[in-house]
Order: sequence, then structure tokens, then C-alpha cells
Amino acid sequence: MLPNNTVIMPNSALSQSKVINYYYPTKELSVPVDVGVHYSSDLEHVERVTLEVAREILKSAFIKALHKRYREKGIVIPYPIRAINMEQEKTS
Repeated sequence: MLPNNTVIMPNSALSQSKVINYYYPTKELSVPVDVGVHYSSDLEHVERVTLEVAREILKSAFIKALHKRYREKGIVIPYPIRAINMEQEKTS
């Protein structure tokens, strides 16, 4: 199970239960990846590029490939910053 959860089920409960295999005949994997792009980015374009890469690769390779593809397509990932409003910080 995701994210690395383990389900422990006693054999007695399992042998008396109906088991449904949702992964048969195809096995799909869901990996949550937080991605930030510049506010001025075309989100439709970002989504298309992200899904292209996601269909090709999984997590660590996915992040590397996504970073490379964003750079190729001119999509900017901003550095995390903090802004201080000096006027707001003044005390009267």
C-alpha cells in the first residue's frame, strides 16, 4: 500500500474473506509528488508536460526527468523566498 503502509491480516480472517484484486490485469502505481512552478506558468502546459514525464518514469527518476523537461520547456521552479514588509513591521 502507499505510502509504505503495511496491512497485517490474520490467516483466519483472510481465509474467510472475499478478496478483490483491484490491480488485475494491470498494475498501476500512485506516487504523490509536490511540485511548485512560477505563478506566471501556463498551468495547462505544465500539466501536459508533467503527465508526459509521469507516464514514462517513477519517483526519483521522475523528479530528475521532470526537472530536466521543465528546464527544456522554459518552466521556472522558483526558489523558496520570504518577503518582509517593513512598513507593516513598523510600530507606531
